Amino acid sequence: MIADFMRELLAGDPFGTGDKVPWIDFAVDSTTVAITHRQLAFIVTNVLMGNTIPGIENGLSAALERCSAREPTQSGLADSAFVMSILSFLAVLSQELKDGSQGKWLVGARPGSDNDSWKSRLDLVLSNLTVCNEEGPPLEVTSSNECGLLEFMGGNGLTEEFQALTDIAGASVGGGAELCSLASTQDESLVQFYTEVLVFAFFRGQGEMLPSPFTLLGARRYMNSISGQTTADPPYRNMAGLIPSTDWLDQDIMQATVQVPLSSAGSVPMAPSSYVAVASSAWWINDPDGCEHSAALNNNCSAQRAEYDADIALWYHAFEPTMYGQSIQDAFRFIVRSIGTGPWGAGVWWGDSQMYFLKVWLATSLTPNVRLDYYTYPHFVENPCNQCFVLGGPNACRECIQAGQPGCEIYESRCGTLSLQDMIAKFEGQSGQVLYEALGAVGPPPAQVFDTLGSWKPAAAPEAAGNLLQALASTRGGQPSCRGFEYKVAEGQCSVWMRDLQGSAPKTGSICIRRAAP
Repeated sequence: MIADFMRELLAGDPFGTGDKVPWIDFAVDSTTVAITHRQLAFIVTNVLMGNTIPGIENGLSAALERCSAREPTQSGLADSAFVMSILSFLAVLSQELKDGSQGKWLVGARPGSDNDSWKSRLDLVLSNLTVCNEEGPPLEVTSSNECGLLEFMGGNGLTEEFQALTDIAGASVGGGAELCSLASTQDESLVQFYTEVLVFAFFRGQGEMLPSPFTLLGARRYMNSISGQTTADPPYRNMAGLIPSTDWLDQDIMQATVQVPLSSAGSVPMAPSSYVAVASSAWWINDPDGCEHSAALNNNCSAQRAEYDADIALWYHAFEPTMYGQSIQDAFRFIVRSIGTGPWGAGVWWGDSQMYFLKVWLATSLTPNVRLDYYTYPHFVENPCNQCFVLGGPNACRECIQAGQPGCEIYESRCGTLSLQDMIAKFEGQSGQVLYEALGAVGPPPAQVFDTLGSWKPAAAPEAAGNLLQALASTRGGQPSCRGFEYKVAEGQCSVWMRDLQGSAPKTGSICIRRAAP
């Protein structure tokens, strides 16, 4: 079946370019490749047969050579993951493309250079979000709070439509396993199950791997099975994912197809799914002596709370459509309507899970019309049990830690009082600016982040603007002089320090409210 399909591909010309294949290096910012399933299968087949582009050491050929030379170190099929992944990809397409069609389209893209444009959007209201508290065995994960969504990594065999899967990446897509095998981290294993991401390494020169951030619109999972949940017990032994010895093809692979606007090709068929690899910052790079490992596992370091601008920028850079080339921005908006993630930033880079929940919520809110789908696990594939802290309680946190055993180095005594639900209740409906100010007000350990914000309130509204409070510099006959605006005197006649309307030195005065335009 696969051999016949490969012979058919080798005899064909899916690009209509004869013996030439288009190629570009994803080392460059703002790079985009739009390609069909048949065209990508043609490239993969040629790489398997040892065919290459003269003068270019592409990343996929280099990966096959590198992985084939490795000595096995794990039981089962974990070390053969790259072979199983590619064969699964070809097996599925051999059936889907029987009619000789080009199949669905894929769009791989890197955003342009980073900038601080996100700060201009802090006035946007915080986005809607859904919280899914996942529990149960790795392949049978279900939501304890009935969030109504499928597991974001596809653990139950199905994939949520129009939800971007977040790869908690490092500097390169595929991490330290180098595209070869399964591992105990999400980013290293995930590419084996999402083969199209793995083989897109073809579009990388000098034998390197794809750099993050990287997005693949239309990506699908081809193999069983991986979820955010793992266990220290056999057969997982804290591994991220497991390839069964039989029936490893994903029988529930996404078949849904939507027509997606793509300026270079009009409207094209694509799976309503996507894969976004994005790295967080790492406190231990900026402050290598700032925290002991055991303290970091338990959210007990000031160094973990020191940075937030960089992480907001990194997330925004990866998920904001306008960061990408103009030709695919409409396609990005159409496909990415929600973002599914686990503890981004708080995996094996050991960030503070409570701090990162707030940062991710804020950063997602800076892209309009995108919902955050946040998943918690008692034993996530990275930094197990640490996510229990976001459940707060303290009962929910302690029960989560107990459910995540064995294999957790998390102390129940570190469970705080407030939970992510308390934070949602506190900040829901507020502007991003309010949450941004709260991040700057987070207190030091030993209190958990949420607990330090329990009694926090935003500062007096800033002067200036729009619907915001206006400062009043003088009073006349005991009444505020509102210069034509409707006024409301602060309760108790409390005075605040603010500049007057002409911007002179701060003066004591009452508060006026400029009413919103109808």
